[in-house]
Amino acid sequence: MRKIWTLFMASTLFLSPISILADEGENTGIILGQEGNPEGDNPTNEEGVEENTQVPQLPSDELLEQDEQVPPQEEGALEEQVPEAGDGTDELLPEDGTIDGEQPEVELPVIDEDKVVLTLDSTTVFLYGEVKELLLAPKVVAGRTYLPLRFVGEEILEAKVDWNQETRQITVEKDGKIVVLSTTEPKAWINGEEIVVDAMPIVENGTTLLPVRFMSEQFELLIEYDEATRTIQIEKPIVVPNTPPVAAFEFLEESYIAGQTVQAQDMSFDPDGHFIKETLWMIDGDPSKTAASLDKIFKTPKQGYYEISLKVRDEKGLWSDWVSQTIMILPNEAPEVIEFEADQREYKQGEPITFSFEYENEEWESIVAEKWTYRDAKDAVNNYLFTKPTAIYTEGEYIVTLEIKDAYGNWSQKAQTTVTVTDEVLKTEFEDKFTNGQIGDTLDNFEKTNYQNYKEADAVSLEDTKGTMFMSNSPEVVSQKGLLYEDTLIGQGRVLFHHINNFDPVDNQMDRKRLVVIAENRTEAPVTGTISKLTTKGPSDDVLFVGQQLLLDYFNNTSSQILTLQPGARTVIYDSQNKNWLKGQAISGMFDVALEGPVTFTVALLGQNDKIEDIPLMPRPVRDVHPRGTFDVLDKNIFVDLRDEDENTKLVIGKGQDEWVTGYDALLQESVANRGNFGINYHITITAEEDTAVILNPRGNMFKGAIKWEQDKAYLAPSVGYFPSSNRGAFVGVVKAGETKTLTYMLPNGSSAPVLFGFIPESNWR
Repeated sequence: MRKIWTLFMASTLFLSPISILADEGENTGIILGQEGNPEGDNPTNEEGVEENTQVPQLPSDELLEQDEQVPPQEEGALEEQVPEAGDGTDELLPEDGTIDGEQPEVELPVIDEDKVVLTLDSTTVFLYGEVKELLLAPKVVAGRTYLPLRFVGEEILEAKVDWNQETRQITVEKDGKIVVLSTTEPKAWINGEEIVVDAMPIVENGTTLLPVRFMSEQFELLIEYDEATRTIQIEKPIVVPNTPPVAAFEFLEESYIAGQTVQAQDMSFDPDGHFIKETLWMIDGDPSKTAASLDKIFKTPKQGYYEISLKVRDEKGLWSDWVSQTIMILPNEAPEVIEFEADQREYKQGEPITFSFEYENEEWESIVAEKWTYRDAKDAVNNYLFTKPTAIYTEGEYIVTLEIKDAYGNWSQKAQTTVTVTDEVLKTEFEDKFTNGQIGDTLDNFEKTNYQNYKEADAVSLEDTKGTMFMSNSPEVVSQKGLLYEDTLIGQGRVLFHHINNFDPVDNQMDRKRLVVIAENRTEAPVTGTISKLTTKGPSDDVLFVGQQLLLDYFNNTSSQILTLQPGARTVIYDSQNKNWLKGQAISGMFDVALEGPVTFTVALLGQNDKIEDIPLMPRPVRDVHPRGTFDVLDKNIFVDLRDEDENTKLVIGKGQDEWVTGYDALLQESVANRGNFGINYHITITAEEDTAVILNPRGNMFKGAIKWEQDKAYLAPSVGYFPSSNRGAFVGVVKAGETKTLTYMLPNGSSAPVLFGFIPESNWR
């Protein structure tokens, strides 16, 4: 009787056990005899295992499924075990290898030059008409029929078979299909997709055996079993030439507007019906602009013409040719405010003000930001507040402007309207802001109160907190590469750096500039310590913003890292090499140190190819008017007693030479003053008799800062915009009656000193 067994690929695979060789060398898998061994003879030891070949043990029974466990047998019985009934493809084999209880008369198989013929428990194999000898015969184990892996993989399939000693896995690769088999767990991976197999592989005498059903399913082999001759005949599937897939796509619109999402429909196909496995998009023929999906590289392009290309790969590994189309991206027009006015003709002082406006823009695009300003009509054009007025507290005419920004980033032209405030008082500014406001709110002070006229507060300067303050801020605007500042610190300290790139754009493009901060141990003993609160900001052309954000984050920063330097060792604390630092942009940074030994800190401006070890040989740019040097104060501590005050009082900080900390310039060996006391914390402790509001009023030209209350987070002051003149102020909090609170302030990089803190009792709010 002859039964035909044909198995084909299935979308979901349930696999038989896999047998895989787990040795380390090229002799993994089937070992052919004299004629079949491409390497020549295969010397073996007394047990028939190749020399210098580690043979893994058979997996223990507990690693197999319960119904797959191999029962105890007498020596030699393993090869004689027959398949169990009902086991898929293997049920086609005889139950006990006999016919009617007697051993059948074995007939020699007919040799077919188009087939491979193997006989159960026989090492003789007919490979396309050629006789070869195997070291291990095909066999039945636990109801599964096993064939030598390398023989089937390399001799029959002509596939690539590799062994990975590290992962203990075997890979069979043919025609773009990759099958990975594990020898340590019942898993396999078909083109990267993990599946579970129902038993572990087996290895005998250095040869890996694989279930015949697994091979037939994975590689579409045609297999016949002849009961009379107990032979397995394997015929390779008919090889049909694989036609490359065809890439095709079309855009959903003929053109798009800059900022609009570009959408394309992929219509690629494979003439052979194979699955499209991979897509690759490319922009303007540039290999660096490729991605698996178009929206990753071309979601909202700018105005212009673009060539979009696509190619695809089928499941067999063949790529299509590139196909290309050109798409036009139209300019994105800025939005336009077409109507803008206050909702009432007049407002009382302190009355909430509301506005209405209409605009025109692309219908698919949203408005993402608004920019408001307002000022007294009698004030200079540049003396405005950068916020939307919610109420105004002084009689007069006020000019309000509005700009809107679309999602593409276009700002509209300014729209302007006028608000009239009457002489009727609903609320004062102090009453409203100090009761309902938020820390950082701006005091518009249109009545132009001069906070300098406040009474001097009863303030006592307590002992300064000593330490080493290292500041590199000169030349603030740098036009030459080289060493900016350097000195050695020990113990408690703080490092501050603030510099602006002033190199010509062409020069900067040819040699991208970097700001670096380095710590180095120039002693003969190891040095340890900590670096804490490390904060950097920029590059940005908004110098005030950089200084404010640096201060905000420094106040909130609780990070700490260990610093360990062996003799002669150095480490880079900061390097802006990954940032595009353009002309006019500022970089600021600050951190605290606690050092058990001397550490030399260096701040330098380098080109992209300059080496740190070359810094000592580089020039030293000339110092300008901005402060630079090493100082011996880290914090100033002030106590303000308001328990006997019922008037508005003030405390002015950083106002003159008698307060500025003095030190030395380590590069020039000259005495210097820290004008404004940059980098020094002011801890102001306040005790009040009644609820007392605290305001911050800058007395210099430009200011944009931050403050922090003890046991609280830091706040921007002002929360929006900046102060262009000394008649503005920011609300920074309230000290409750009988309460003692500590406020921390530092002059932000880029802003001006001095600043005034005003203390206003509740009795003066109305």
